[in-house]
Amino acid sequence: GFLPERFNFGDWDSVPGSGLYPLRPELLESCYFLHRATMDIGNEGGEVDGGWVWAADFALQSLESLTKTDCGYANIKNVGNGIPLELEDNMPSYFLSETLKYLYLIFDVGDENILHQKEGGKEWVFTTEAH
Repeated sequence: GFLPERFNFGDWDSVPGSGLYPLRPELLESCYFLHRATMDIGNEGGEVDGGWVWAADFALQSLESLTKTDCGYANIKNVGNGIPLELEDNMPSYFLSETLKYLYLIFDVGDENILHQKEGGKEWVFTTEAH
């Protein structure tokens, strides 16, 4: 579950020299918006354990098992195929303010959160860049 900075679809591998995964939020941001947009489709029983929630849970488990260190989380130096996992001694500040924010919002199932309320016609947009 991690995306390199650049990916070659023809080779189905990261572009040489650009396999860094710096704990970016964009994939989880997409999971959040897709989850919110599709959570009522085929979900008559009210369950929230499928689809995009599953993808977010997979990402969370990967972050916990592969990037967690004694004092935070670390970038992965190269996520290319067949390359042993090696961490950098770096945790970008946006990991806390953006990546973890989207994980929280995906698993936040209550309607009390203003972001999840359907009534009232919001006159604003919530995005990664609006933190």
